[in-house]
Amino acid sequence: MIGYVAVVTASVIWSITPALVSRFSQYIKPFMFTALRTIIATLTLVPIAFLNNFNYIPLSSYALILIVVSGLLGPGIGDACFTKAIQRIGGSLAVVISYVYIFIAQFMAVIFLGEFISISLVIGSILAFVGIVVAVSSSNFGRVDIRGTIYSLIAALSWSSASVMVKLVLDYVDTFTVTLYRLAVTAVILSPIAIFLEGIPDRRVIKQLILIALITGILGFSLGVYLFVYSISTVGVSATAMATALTPVLSQITTKLLARERPTKENVVGALLISIGITTSAIL
Repeated sequence: MIGYVAVVTASVIWSITPALVSRFSQYIKPFMFTALRTIIATLTLVPIAFLNNFNYIPLSSYALILIVVSGLLGPGIGDACFTKAIQRIGGSLAVVISYVYIFIAQFMAVIFLGEFISISLVIGSILAFVGIVVAVSSSNFGRVDIRGTIYSLIAALSWSSASVMVKLVLDYVDTFTVTLYRLAVTAVILSPIAIFLEGIPDRRVIKQLILIALITGILGFSLGVYLFVYSISTVGVSATAMATALTPVLSQITTKLLARERPTKENVVGALLISIGITTSAIL
């Protein structure tokens, strides 16, 4: 049950990011934004590591590769492509397409990890995904274009693959170490790539970009990613992926609150369906 609490808390935290991306999209370059978030998250976790007498653990080549690739795919390419998809086709449609990752991650967990998927988890996952669709049905979908759809699908595949790799590497290192190493490696590798692809942010938007990156980096990456990794270590990839379905629905609500709008009945019903789905898989 603690694992479910952890990932639900992470989902609540992550719901802030899509809302801020939608609200301040004109200031955001996806890869640079993601790189800044990983840098800020790493700088947040380093002093915590020292305060807790963190000891460096030598890693095997296998574990190191898993950490590097899972970091680049999850909080790196996955989040950057999701941000890009939001900008191109709108948050509502991007969410529906990207969050098929729930089912992709569960399929991968069965194939590569040998996880058992119970009937209750299947029912819970279906309810959760239906909840996403219901919650965003009241929104105006952005225009459907091929690139936006591809970005959403890349995000789904990246998140799914990264989740499986995280589970594998947890056999070698603890939750905090995985979180810190993944974010640090992603920051080092993604930053020059972001500069190459998107250039240095314009001075006119740098303050807004850093502010948004600070909020989402400290909360979404340093705390949210830690809770996500912890959840995978306790309840597995399949259940964790399903529980993250709360994120897009809550982001619909937070976006409306930022715009000083009332959440619609579809938002509420969608959140209720996802809550029922999570409860079904956790209890039955």
